[in-house]
Amino acid sequence: MCSAQEDANDYSAFYNQKHFHQTLDYKKPMDVYKKSILLNKASVKAA
Repeated sequence: MCSAQEDANDYSAFYNQKHFHQTLDYKKPMDVYKKSILLNKASVKAA
């Protein structure tokens, strides 16, 4: 039997890594986050 914490972790993983979000132009939150990290690193190097 799964605990409430495991259920919450499973849902969080689904919501952030597999679920497409309308407000993010139908992208996954983790993909948007990773892209923002790369863009921030590139802007720091350019400065």
